[in-house]
This record gives sequence, structure tokens and C-alpha cells, in this order.
Amino acid sequence: MKNGLLCILGFIVSLGLVSGQESVYKEMSLDELLNVDVVVTASKKPEDLFEAPLSVTIIKKQDILLAGATSIPEALRLAPGLIVREMTPGNYDVHIRGFDDVLRNSYIAVPYNNIILVLIDNRIVYSYYSGGTYWEALPVDINDVERIEVVRGPASALYGPNAASGVINIITSHASNYGSNLSVGGQYGNRNATVLHGKYGYNHNDKIKVSASAHYRHRERWDKLYYDWSQRNYVPFDSIGMMLNIWRDSLDPTFVTFNEFNGGYKDQSLSVEHIGANLFFDYQISEKSNLGISTGYQATLNQKPYFTAFSTSISQLDANGYYVNAKWKAGNLYSQVSYSSDERTGIYPFHSDRCKIADANVEYDFTREKFSIRPGINIRQAYANNLSIMEGQPFYLGAFNKPYGNTFRTLSMYAFSTLAEWRPTNKLRIISGLRFDKFSINKNLSLNYEAGVTYRLNKNNMFRAVLSKANRAPFLLDTYVNMESRIMWPLLFDSYNNQSPTNILANVSWGTKPDIQYLSISSLELAWRSKISSMVSIDVETFASRLTNPIGLIIYRDLFVDVSYTGSYPNIIPDSIVAARANANFVFDNYDAKATQVGFTPTISFNWYDKFRVKVFGTLQHTFLSGEVDVRFDTLVPFGIVGSDPEDPILHMYERVKINPMVYSTKSTPTFFGGLDLNYNLNDVWNFNVNGYFCTQQTHTGLSYSNLDADITGDYGHFTQKIDPFLVLNCKINYLIGSKYNVYISARNVLGKHREFGFADNIGYLYMAGVSYNF
Repeated sequence: MKNGLLCILGFIVSLGLVSGQESVYKEMSLDELLNVDVVVTASKKPEDLFEAPLSVTIIKKQDILLAGATSIPEALRLAPGLIVREMTPGNYDVHIRGFDDVLRNSYIAVPYNNIILVLIDNRIVYSYYSGGTYWEALPVDINDVERIEVVRGPASALYGPNAASGVINIITSHASNYGSNLSVGGQYGNRNATVLHGKYGYNHNDKIKVSASAHYRHRERWDKLYYDWSQRNYVPFDSIGMMLNIWRDSLDPTFVTFNEFNGGYKDQSLSVEHIGANLFFDYQISEKSNLGISTGYQATLNQKPYFTAFSTSISQLDANGYYVNAKWKAGNLYSQVSYSSDERTGIYPFHSDRCKIADANVEYDFTREKFSIRPGINIRQAYANNLSIMEGQPFYLGAFNKPYGNTFRTLSMYAFSTLAEWRPTNKLRIISGLRFDKFSINKNLSLNYEAGVTYRLNKNNMFRAVLSKANRAPFLLDTYVNMESRIMWPLLFDSYNNQSPTNILANVSWGTKPDIQYLSISSLELAWRSKISSMVSIDVETFASRLTNPIGLIIYRDLFVDVSYTGSYPNIIPDSIVAARANANFVFDNYDAKATQVGFTPTISFNWYDKFRVKVFGTLQHTFLSGEVDVRFDTLVPFGIVGSDPEDPILHMYERVKINPMVYSTKSTPTFFGGLDLNYNLNDVWNFNVNGYFCTQQTHTGLSYSNLDADITGDYGHFTQKIDPFLVLNCKINYLIGSKYNVYISARNVLGKHREFGFADNIGYLYMAGVSYNF
């Protein structure tokens, strides 16, 4: 025990010497020194959390265990500044500050965040096929976690593209005690909810650590209904219909049925079932050198919103994959290489993909007494195989059972970065980061930067300011998409005559515009941290951010209509449509739209001698939209009459329009969201925890593709779903038997059923009883 305390004190003193803050740490008591929290994600090296230059939060393993979180995204509700919504039981949508929720793709397209960079032990877990993180398919589980570090605000200068709104770094735990380390446990609850885990590790004198872990999760749906886009209501599975009438192929005009198009759902009652296993190896070569190797595998089957524009909002995904990761530190040289391979099988053929990512990173830290600089290079290769991005002949939307083939599309990324730090005085710290990224498929160079200043007034107060900009990377889907189809599309021609929709033949293609600009976020943050007393601390961060260059599918549509009429030109009354056809080109391109967000996040923590602990936090934000945010843009060629002979009863009309099928709205992000964590440690045996998470009202909006061509009348067929304010309240009681056994009861969402995400499921209460053994 004595040696352990000396090691901790030595580490803290070294932090002070490196940071030039030795006078601050000399003023601290022994208890204050022992309670210093160390964070690495904010500046890529260990430092006192109080000193961190960015808005960062640590979710510790003990916090997760006491709160009773059953998954990693659920544990993120313990951190301020995050929107975490449960779409179907056990499947979550995660946002940092909710900014990208405004200009994201429509809810019927991509219901996951693609501008948060998620790391596991510094390894990127991100889909470069279509962007975003599949939280339910992470290879590690909540019981593998040592801590989670959340950085709010643009951080691509540190970690590369897609950290546009922040970084979530999941740091795994290893055998911390000498000799054998064993941990096993399980929970079981209503609706067959099951969580199982086991981990064994061996620690040889802190020189060599080897661990193996495995886990299993199972959750079932509360609802057995599916939201049907064509009926705009929740219906049984057998009643789901197609939104559009799609030809089987270019020569067969018969329409695809729902059962054919969806390929069958394996289990309609299942929400998520997941298994995973991991191996970890750490070798402390010397005091300044370390080698870490890890590998793992996961398999997941779940139901939640995915690409679902043609039938229902809830889709099923079958995913499996593996990874290998190696990190090596030799003195001030840091290097890491990783490889991952994932296969996802969706209900639509073109929503199934195989994706591989190879990544290599090298950095060197030049450190002097008051100045350090850390240059680095990064090479990343992403490969994807998918029907919708195949080379040569475009994939026909109605063609089923078409093989993948062995052709992988490639995206290469090369980067140079540098991170610098200067401490002119013991109180003042200046940081800067710069990163250039070059993508193989785009001539544009991506520039990411950050510049920050911290001023530690004394040991109890620190001010900080950060100016930063971060970009999103290209994805393989919006780079190589190549599809065609023929669709019967309803057209509302003349609403004042109360005509029924007329089905017209539309030739549809999907493509991309070369060398587009990628989404970027610029941000200014001002913040203050304070230890008001030995028991109370406060952290207040204010932010103003601007999002530009959103990318989505713009539709360029040519409409040809022959209309019979009565009267004389120009005083005519359309009678009926004689013939009509359309060509529609869906093109991934930039929108001339922008979003500006301002807000602040206060966090107040109270700790009474580790007996009673309370943390309360919340984020209040407001977002403004500008630019092209309407559904229909300006008409490129005005609607007019090609033939105007008054003796001819048929008018030939032609129109070219530019349509935005995505829905831009500030209402989809809650104005206020936050939470609390209250823990009471009665004694060495009993512990009681209550934690909660709150969101104000939201309105999620979709755009029905079946009415997409109704722009003659302006009726675009929006459908919306209001999400009422909700409070998720959880409780957990822990009872420790001896020093090895822990028995507990956990109640999740005790206030009962509510909906958190548009067009998804109700979320009901969950009661869990569990036991764990640690040796």
C-alpha cells in the first residue's frame, strides 16, 4: 500500500513538473493530490483533468458499476453535453450537443451520428462505408471498460476527420492486481433481458499482463408494431406496404413486393442480441517502453431504424466482424497499427456491405521545459464491397439475390499533424493543433485546427478558451454510389380539381458529384472550472459553433407532362393528364445551408467524504438555420408550355426542378437535456444509487418519397412525430458479500413507457437482478 501511494504521488509530481505547475501541486494537501483525476484524450498525454484544455469528462468504471448501466451508450448518459436516445430496447442514438441533428440526413435515412469519432484504446471504430458508429456492434462491452473519456467540441486536429463534434474514447481495463484476476457476472430481467460477462487475466509483476473476456446481451422489443411510411401509422408486420412501386428490373414491369424487397426478418420480437470476445496483451518493456496488442470478434442481430425509405422505419441488421490492434511506445515515439473487417447484412440487398479498414499512425513528442511539439503522420485505407457502389453496370434497385462479387472500392487517406504546447508562465498554457488530410478521391485538402489558452488563477480556479475547426471525411457510399431503377411515382397534378394522384414512370439514378466540399464545424468555447470548496466543484462551458457544407442527396428532376384542357391559352383549365414521365437524378452534393448553435453546459458536483455524492448537469442550446433549407429549391427551367397552338387540345409541358429530399429542422434537437447521478454509500456493504436523464420536447420529421414529385402543388407530404419531454429514472441497490461477491437489483426507466426517437419503439421499464464475482 505504501509503495502504491508513493507511485501515485510520484506520478502527480511528474505531471506538475512537465506542466510547469509545480507551485500549484505543492499547495495541495495529500487528500487533494490523491484525488487528482488523470485524462489522456484532451491532449494525447496524461494530465490532471482540472488542467485539460478542452471540455472533457471522465466516466469511471466505478461510476458505471454503481449506476447500473448495461451498455456503453447507456453509460454515456452520465456525461454532460450528450444526447442519448434509446430507439429500440438496447439500441441508442448518440450525439454530442445535438448540433448535427439539425442538418443530418432525414430520419428515414441515416439515424446515427456521423461526426463523432469513437475510439477504443485509441483505435478508430467508425464505418467509412456510410459513416457513423454501430454502437450495438462494438467488440468490447461495458464490463471491459476502465473509463470513458468524452471530449466535447471539434477535435479533428487531434484525431483526424469525423471528430467534428467531439471524441469518445473507450479505454479498456486489464489485469490490475498481481497474479490471477477473475471477474464473472450476470443479470436477468423482465422480457428475457440478459447480460452475461466473464474475464480472466494474469499480471506478472506489472511487466506482462494477459486478459481474455467474453460477453453476451439480449433484449426484446416492447412493441410488435412497425411504423409504415405509406400508411403513416404503426401496423402489424403483415400489413406493411411498399412506399414506391419498384420494377423488378429494367425489362420486367411487374412490381416488387414487400416480402421480396425486405428479404425476411429473422426475429420480429428481438431488439438486440450480441456476443463478443476479446484478448489483450501488454508488455512493459522498460520504464519508457510499452507494447500492447489486442484482438476481438463480435456478432450482432438487432432491429432499429436504418435506411428505410421504402417501407417501414424499423429494419433488421445482422453484423459480425473482428479486429487486430497494436500499440508501441518507445521513449517519446508513439506508433499504432490496426486492422478491422466487418460484414453487415441488411433487409435490403443494397444495404448489406463488407468493410475493411487498415490504419497506421506514428507520432514523436519533442518536449522541453516549457515547450513541446508532437508531429505525426497517418495513413488509412478503407475498402468496401456493396451492390450500390459496384463498378461498371449500375446496380438495379429491383434486382435481388445479386452476388456481392469480389470488387472492393477503395478510399485512401493521408495526413500530417502537429500538436504544440507552450507554458510561458506557471499559470498560462497555450496549445495549438494543425492537421492536413488528403483523400484519394478528392482534390480538396482538408484542414483541421485548434488553438487554446488556459489560465490557472490558483489551485481552485481555471479559465480556458478554445477556437477550433474540424471536418468530416468522405464515405465510400457517397463517393461511389451507382444505382438505377424504374419507379411508378404518384404525381399530384392539380389539387384544386381534387384529382387523385396519377402514377407516372420515373427513371431514377443515384450518383455523386466529384470533388465536393466536406462538412465542417467551427467552434469557439469559453469555460471556467472551480473547486468552490473541498466538497463542491463546478464546471461551466459556453460554446458557439457553425456548421457548413452539409452533404446529402439533391434531386435534379426533369418532368414531361401532356395535359388535356378546356378553354383558350392562356386562360386554360387542365382537365386530365394524358401522358407523363420523369427522369430523376439523386446526386450526393453540398447544400448551401448552414447552422449556427449557441449554448452552455453547467456541471455541479458535491462529494461528502465519499459517503454521499451528487452530480447534476444540463445543456441549454439554441440553433439557427440559414441558406437553402426548404424542400424545393429555385426552378432551373421555368414550368412552361412548349406547344401553345389553341387548336391543339394537348399541352406539352416541361419542367426542371431541384429538390431537397432531406429535412432540415431545429426541432429535432431538444432545447435542454441533462442528467443527475446521486450515490449514497451507507457502509462497506450497502450502496444506493439513483440516476436520471432528461430531454425536452422534440419533433422528428420525415419526407415521404411517394409525394416527392408533388412539387407542382407544393404538397410534399411531410410526416412528423412529436416526442414529448421524457425523464429516464434508474435505481440500483448493491450489497457486497465479503470482498468478492456483489449482489444487486437494478430498475431502469421506473417511470414507464415513453418514446425517445421518431418513428421507433416505445421504451418500457426494465427490472434486473444480478450477481458478480471478482477475484
